[in-house]
Amino acid sequence: MFESVGIFGLSGLDTLGRIVLPKTTREQLGIYEGDQFEVITQDATIILVRHAPTCLACNDDTNVERMNKTFLCEVCRDAVGRVTA
Repeated sequence: MFESVGIFGLSGLDTLGRIVLPKTTREQLGIYEGDQFEVITQDATIILVRHAPTCLACNDDTNVERMNKTFLCEVCRDAVGRVTA
């Protein structure tokens, strides 16, 4: 189902049940604080799938990019740019 591309680090489970993704993995995959993931289990495997963000302003999921600490689509980013210019 999934092809292994290598091990980017080793992580353990803390007393609260959290797993910390190694910094090198987060940097390589562009993972930021606050990103959300779907947790899927298959047999003895845990799969994390990054939840696709939607635009905070219009809820569209097309051409969404991070802007500061939120996500905006291209149309809303352009609108914000016109207001702040």
